[in-house]
Amino acid sequence: TTRLTAVRLLRSLRDEATMPRRSLSARDRDTALRILRQNSPVGRLISRNTRDLLRRYYKEGRISTPIADREVDDRFLNMSDDERHIYELVEVYIRETYNKASASTKTAVGFVMTIYRKRLASSFYALTKTLEKRLAAIKKGDGSISGTTDEDLPDDDLAEELLDTDEVTEMEREALNFEERSSIEDLLLRVSSLPPDTKARELRTVIDELRASGYNQVMVFTQFTDTMDFLRDQLRTAPGLKMMCYSGRGGEIPIGDSEWEQIPRDQAKRRFKNGDADVLLCTDAAAEGLNFQFCGALINYDLPWNPMRVEQRIGRIDRVGQKYPKIRIVNLQYDDTIETAVYRVLQERIGFFTSVVGKLQPILSSVPQRIAAAVLGTDTPSGDNRLIAGIEEAIATTEGTSFDL
Repeated sequence: TTRLTAVRLLRSLRDEATMPRRSLSARDRDTALRILRQNSPVGRLISRNTRDLLRRYYKEGRISTPIADREVDDRFLNMSDDERHIYELVEVYIRETYNKASASTKTAVGFVMTIYRKRLASSFYALTKTLEKRLAAIKKGDGSISGTTDEDLPDDDLAEELLDTDEVTEMEREALNFEERSSIEDLLLRVSSLPPDTKARELRTVIDELRASGYNQVMVFTQFTDTMDFLRDQLRTAPGLKMMCYSGRGGEIPIGDSEWEQIPRDQAKRRFKNGDADVLLCTDAAAEGLNFQFCGALINYDLPWNPMRVEQRIGRIDRVGQKYPKIRIVNLQYDDTIETAVYRVLQERIGFFTSVVGKLQPILSSVPQRIAAAVLGTDTPSGDNRLIAGIEEAIATTEGTSFDL
């Protein structure tokens, strides 16, 4: 019956006047999906074992290695009044600077303004370092720029491929024409008066909680090396806490009171595995090819706009052979921000961080562009609501019309 239906279906599809491709009946649509699944070359070449399937195999005795469960703890933190005021001032500066740009320069200005926003969401220290570099370039007055790194490139893979060093430098130069020296100086003055971030204080609390509950080693991820440097200075004075760092600079271990010594990548992994450090502070450079099945706890100090990058971080410890039956994941987020609103809807609608997202990956990969559009053009709550509604609609549409290879 399926074969006859398939023949009829394929004949009908040749004539769009008889049956437009987007007007299949429910029965024909189900048949088409079955045919695609049964005859997909992917199915003949790949055997995909999800974690849920492996857990079932373990319960049935088919495999001997247990698969760890994830326990996700979201910490939505309220900014202090001073932090919230500066956060809002930066938001206003971003929108006003972007709106001043001409049509031909909006891409360049938007690129630089999103750097401000992502660094602000990471730490006020990372924001400060960027403001200092931009102010130095303005004072120099010759259009020279320094300081933008790979960490500042857009979070979607396509955008990264399209941007090379010369393009980035040129966009930075164009954006300088629309930035106000007095505004940057004012922001720097205000940020310099802040005490350590609210998140930095919470980080120490979370580390203590995890270690007290039996997780002797903890990985702490951040998107920016500047934030990592800030955190290691904040945590270094903690009594009895041994630290290491890993970033694009390689591994680093403390020597003396304030110095750090660089060590090779493999040595950093070996030292952490041997218990030479209780905390590994790292950027997303550690999310590329390093496996830490011996560590059962991970803290996201910030959350990249591309959710799949967070999943890559978690994948460093959520691997076959993980020695802890339960992996602890703690996400530190400033409450009442666009980024937090997006992550909340992803968790509520698709169980992100705990479930297989499969066919929803195209939606997740579009999140960076959606957030960027919102932070550059949104100045009212209704704009934020449109962003969330758009993501929810995309999820609903994808869930109802596509299938997971």
